[in-house]
Amino acid sequence: MYDAFLKKERENIKRKMEEINKKQMYYLLISTIFHQSQNTNTTLQNSLKLVEELEKKNYVCTERELTDLFYKQGIKHRFSNKMIDYLDSTFDTLKYDFKDINNVFQVTNFIELKNNLLKFKGIGEHKAQICILKYMILQGKSIDIDDYDQMLNNCCSLDETLFREIEIIKKLSNKNTI
Repeated sequence: MYDAFLKKERENIKRKMEEINKKQMYYLLISTIFHQSQNTNTTLQNSLKLVEELEKKNYVCTERELTDLFYKQGIKHRFSNKMIDYLDSTFDTLKYDFKDINNVFQVTNFIELKNNLLKFKGIGEHKAQICILKYMILQGKSIDIDDYDQMLNNCCSLDETLFREIEIIKKLSNKNTI
């Protein structure tokens, strides 16, 4: 009986996963990396701008192209060179460890998702928890208020912008599936 439950739960997760498109997954990953020593509103704007530029390149970008995006296309970050390094590393991690971004998020539980996120340069425990929180909200999972507070870990700026960011991610959907 438990095996049947697990199988059904995996199918539900996979179905929900399919409802979140590639652009949304890239936004989740990039905005998670970008949330570092920077105004949250700037992070939201630049994450969106970068994802839109990456979509034009079919989500494949060299370090040189990333540098051009930051310095010629006006994607801003307080630590641009560090972000370019993190993003270049992200593309390598996606290519060699996951083969595709779907494999980062296509998990059977949130511990597995956290472990996947921790493989990316620039994502530590706190950032992984924030990404999981966003993902849980997008999945329609209920969140205990104590878990919510613990995940935010006194991150006031995120508390103010979390649901605005969820709306941005929802708008990235090609179809209204979320």
